Amino acid sequence: MFGWFRRKKIDSKSIINEMHKCSKKYIDSVLEANPEYKREDFDYSEKSLEIVDKLLNRYYETGAELTRKEHLYCSAYVMECARNEFGGGYKSLNNENPYVLAIANIGFEIGFCAMEKVHGRVRNGSEDNLVFFYQGIRPYYEKQVSAIIV
Repeated sequence: MFGWFRRKKIDSKSIINEMHKCSKKYIDSVLEANPEYKREDFDYSEKSLEIVDKLLNRYYETGAELTRKEHLYCSAYVMECARNEFGGGYKSLNNENPYVLAIANIGFEIGFCAMEKVHGRVRNGSEDNLVFFYQGIRPYYEKQVSAIIV
């Protein structure tokens, strides 16, 4: 369907493990810096993305930038939330989205480009809301329609 997904082959199992580790590191770093949150707040649900969105909004409000590591860890958490609900594996795409969650089934494939969106949330504020972005998956998934969600 999306032939450009096949450009760069990566070992799906090892990247799934790595992204899961990165998402756990994101949780650890958030809990260390924000004692008002608890580990159970980060259950890989859509609801937990409200917290992530709120935390990214702090960057926007202060004009701070994410470090490369923070960006990777946060993006991994967002993608792991989607993988937890919809399944899928990771593919390599481009500079803005070195890793994309590819949610595939017979006849359709959805590319979930969270890395670019996390950067956008920090740069553009609430217009790049993560929860709204995440909710964009379901209509394509239920209709089994191929899409790229950016």
